[in-house]
Amino acid sequence: MYLSFGAEIDRALATPAAGRGQAVLFQFLRGLPAEVLDRAVLRLRDPSGLTLDEIAARADAAGLPIEIPRAELGEGPMDPARLIGFTADFRLTTVAEAEILWVAPLRHWTTDAYRGADPAVLTAALSTPYPLARLIFDGVNGVSLGLPAPLVTHAHGETMAGLRRPLDARDLPAGPGRRIGGYGDLLTALAEPGTRAFVQVDGEVFLALHDRHGLSLLDPATGGAAVLPPTPDRIALHPVDGAPDLAAWLHDLRTRRPGTRPIRHSAGIRAIPLGDAGRTLDVIGTLHGRLLTEITAAASATGVHAPVVVVATGRPTDAQLSDLE
Repeated sequence: MYLSFGAEIDRALATPAAGRGQAVLFQFLRGLPAEVLDRAVLRLRDPSGLTLDEIAARADAAGLPIEIPRAELGEGPMDPARLIGFTADFRLTTVAEAEILWVAPLRHWTTDAYRGADPAVLTAALSTPYPLARLIFDGVNGVSLGLPAPLVTHAHGETMAGLRRPLDARDLPAGPGRRIGGYGDLLTALAEPGTRAFVQVDGEVFLALHDRHGLSLLDPATGGAAVLPPTPDRIALHPVDGAPDLAAWLHDLRTRRPGTRPIRHSAGIRAIPLGDAGRTLDVIGTLHGRLLTEITAAASATGVHAPVVVVATGRPTDAQLSDLE
């Protein structure tokens, strides 16, 4: 869905601290459902001559992607991290070859499309392929590509529960994979219906599946949608031949390298949840107060996709506590 506004709002996006245009825009956007804004793209009245940095600043101010014909861009650097490229007839293509560009904001106006929606609503949304060109930045919290997370769970959650372990380089096909310049180029590489591939981002490995619902980026560690880093150093694509049968794919992964069984906590073990991915901090013994708080925070921040076990054998000394200051 395209949105376009008057000159006052365009001026406000250029200088957000001036005038009332941005307030008018925000009042309008607050009245739209998240499911509509998830698909919305902004067209400026007169973008000619603006550099990519200037377009990106306006996208950040609006919280929505902005479309710009490449021919109208002013001279300036071309960072592919926040860009999606299109041909003149709006087929996805690489950023380097694009005639039309979408510039994504660093924090999208809405990141909760379909959250809490009735199952019938989710089923209806999945009855046709979801728009492919979806690149949602959520600030430092990560990036979402393809289907929104609730649609991924509704479409694939039950099947994904069959593995529930993180993937790593041991699961990848032989070979280095194909280097990808940015998330927009990744969408282009996965644009063909029927595509499935491993996607490796900064050492983490995810599954990409383009089926009748659209494109899903899947994280077997959580059983849901993948959350990708906002500024990846390296993206590599490892295509997989054959039909996009997710259940058979997961069965093959499980056969080659089984996942771990869910942990059953015995009496006397205190399990403290770490986020919403099923990980826990398992405390054996007595541990309370500031030390427990610090250990829990450190365990939550680690990238290890496994429970953390702490054996408390006695009260820490004052010197040990002072090290936490």
